[in-house]
Amino acid sequence: MSDILNHIDAGVMTLTFNRLDKKNSITSDMYAALADGIEQAKSDASVRVVVIQGHESIFSAGNDIGDFLNKPPSTQDSPVFRFLRGIATFEKPLIAAVAGPAVGIGTTLLFHCDLFMPVTMRRFPCPSSTWACALKRRPACWCRACSATTALQRRCCWANLSLPKPPKKWAWSTVCCRPWR
Repeated sequence: MSDILNHIDAGVMTLTFNRLDKKNSITSDMYAALADGIEQAKSDASVRVVVIQGHESIFSAGNDIGDFLNKPPSTQDSPVFRFLRGIATFEKPLIAAVAGPAVGIGTTLLFHCDLFMPVTMRRFPCPSSTWACALKRRPACWCRACSATTALQRRCCWANLSLPKPPKKWAWSTVCCRPWR
């Protein structure tokens, strides 16, 4: 059975993490399947929306560290970069149905969604954002929602996601970027 299930029904493509024994931690092969699914949705006019979902007990535990160490992304064509470029430039509605924890890349991909529906969680742990702040580097692409134009919209986005507020010295444009556009 595949670690990513791809199903299309009535114009909705559903990509489902299916690696519950490893808490849906994402491998290189899973990134490839996700990237292929996003590409298929881009080119298929009958697909009007894409939903990414996990299991009712966990959305994703982030990267599979063992797989990531054994197959590190070495070029811009590696599966992880293909997937991230795919969701960052995706023109159709992208929705995440989230039940349980979303950790690391599981959180990061939520920022690229037009809508995400958290069901049972209160926090979105993202170790890399902590490291980025500690290293005084900007976090990777934040989100479509953060392309908000007013200060009120930006504050609401941060508040709703239960994230720490960015340091005052950061200009919003350094936090919120979409380098592939």
